[in-house]
Amino acid sequence: MPVISQTIAMLAGCIGVLGSLYCLAETFTVHRLMRLKEFRTASVVATESGRKLLALPAHSCVNDNSPAVTIFKPLRNATPDLRRDLETLFAQDYTGPTQIIFGLHSESDPAKELVDQLRERHPNIKVVVSPASHGRNSKVTNLLNMVPYALHPIFVICDGDTAVPPNWLSDLIRTLEAPGIGLVSCVYSGAPERPLFWPIMSAMGMSYSFLPNVVFAAATGLEAPCLGATMAIRQSILAEVGGFERFANALADDYELGRAVRAEGYSVALLLSVVRHSAGEKQISDFFTHELRWARTIRMINPIGYALSAITHNVGFAALGLVAGPTAIALSTLAFAIGARIVLQHVIDRAFACWSGPAWLLPLRDLLSFLVFSLQESAVGWARIRYISKLACLSMETGGRFTPGKGPPKLVPSRRGECLMSVIPHRYFLPSQEMFPHVPCFSSASIRQVQS
Repeated sequence: MPVISQTIAMLAGCIGVLGSLYCLAETFTVHRLMRLKEFRTASVVATESGRKLLALPAHSCVNDNSPAVTIFKPLRNATPDLRRDLETLFAQDYTGPTQIIFGLHSESDPAKELVDQLRERHPNIKVVVSPASHGRNSKVTNLLNMVPYALHPIFVICDGDTAVPPNWLSDLIRTLEAPGIGLVSCVYSGAPERPLFWPIMSAMGMSYSFLPNVVFAAATGLEAPCLGATMAIRQSILAEVGGFERFANALADDYELGRAVRAEGYSVALLLSVVRHSAGEKQISDFFTHELRWARTIRMINPIGYALSAITHNVGFAALGLVAGPTAIALSTLAFAIGARIVLQHVIDRAFACWSGPAWLLPLRDLLSFLVFSLQESAVGWARIRYISKLACLSMETGGRFTPGKGPPKLVPSRRGECLMSVIPHRYFLPSQEMFPHVPCFSSASIRQVQS
């Protein structure tokens, strides 16, 4: 066997073994949390001094003294399960005053018809349709259009493709009312919209890779996640951190909101009550666009953490080791990796009462994740808009390049003929014309919004 192949096989095998041990550590962490009496209503709270587990009585916000809440539901296009997802908002056991606002960008949006049908049965809901744009983040723009119509001092944000259990709102508000808590978000699992291959692959990635990674990172203090599928925050705290306007150009608006709240001295809680995120990828291009955008976003937010996440791809590295050096040890490493992942899937299904796909598809899903990890340099997309983060060549026109740093990006001298590779300002904010007022080639052709 060539030396290069031996080296690749050895390194890949080592990473595969380490990844399998990491996978078992995730399994052990979730299993320990399962043993808590109030597991599904508990929260992992990120504080300045570390992490703590918060478990409050489940009945504390199901009474006549429950605070008034405004729920924002930003919508874009109609998915097959949208009607069912929207109906879950009206099946909550929360007894406090509740206002529900749906937000859309256009009257012609297919979701508008479904919202109008709901309005016939629930006349108290508010529908805001506004094409006004406040930044390059479409979701935040939608929220900014809805905020003026909010009547209550607690804001709850729920993504359009998210379905929630009956105790969802009670658990969120109960946690938010705890002393020192400034923001609450929820973990989520994936649910395929159709029993087809690509929706199942996408849903399995959410439930059996993303979900355990988030729970493990939060429980061990490796990260303080804030997940945008559902979030609850007081209006006063949102105003303290600059309002939604501050995040109008943020790519990872949920991460930035969580970081801003912690910077003001408040704790951020991750509720272990799982909500369901619909996976509607119809074809392979949809799948890889979504996965690559997700990977790219995580890499920009936490590049070191993303690099270290290589050990989470234990099946991929073990398979690479087997291909590079087909030995009994390599085969055993791959079998160990697949076994560890299947055990984790079983524990996740039991802990969060979710099922996203069969165990026999899990190795294939892991190989796809490994491929995405290898292709993470591709462009970032959000929903149907692809944010292109690589600008055109500036050398022939400006003789310069951008350099990252605090404040607006600056042009510095460069070798003539050098091709510019852009850096998004502050690493995770979307570029806008205002950020680059003097760059000739910064135009709609440089930052394209591609409508598929």
